[in-house]
Amino acid sequence: LYLLKKSSLLLGAIGIFVYVGAEVVIGSFAVNYFVEINIAKEILESPTMSTLLIGLGKVLGSDLTSADPKAIVAIFLTFYWGNAMIGRFIGAYLTKVFAPAKVLMLSSSIVILLILISINADGLLSMWSLLFIGLFNSIMFPTIFALSSEGLGEMKTQASAILCTMIVGGGFIPLLYGFFTDYVGFRLAFLTLVVCYSYIAFLGFYKNNG
Repeated sequence: LYLLKKSSLLLGAIGIFVYVGAEVVIGSFAVNYFVEINIAKEILESPTMSTLLIGLGKVLGSDLTSADPKAIVAIFLTFYWGNAMIGRFIGAYLTKVFAPAKVLMLSSSIVILLILISINADGLLSMWSLLFIGLFNSIMFPTIFALSSEGLGEMKTQASAILCTMIVGGGFIPLLYGFFTDYVGFRLAFLTLVVCYSYIAFLGFYKNNG
């Protein structure tokens, strides 16, 4: 209870909660979202994308051009996780050169922009804007974790336990997102994530100016 009186830790714990929840939503619901907006058709009709699909199919030893729409869009989700891996290396460098709080604020702001583009755009732009979120998501967990533990001295171990517990957001935020999809559909339900990333942007602003 004493640790939770530390505003930096409390705000950071909420940040971990909403971040993990938002990440799980994208990883879990992106395929359903892409199927709903008929991205598989866009991929097959695009010469560049269909060529890429054929190439991916050869790597996997499968003809993806005749696959189920879910299988077609699911293979492109690998770009989301691939971007996350690339972003982790880039982010590690950026947080050494710039203040981590500023990097967090900028990354979360870009993610908000990408989500808004995805839900307002059509076709492949909608898909790629969502997939590129992985590039900016990658630095958030370790950055929030580090910023939340600043100035706690010997209490960092207990603080780390609190922060790790907050990954339960990965169970709650997807439920909330799923609830909204029943009423407004996948597109508008992504506004739930705009709220999550807006909070993370606020956290970055708070730590940068605190």
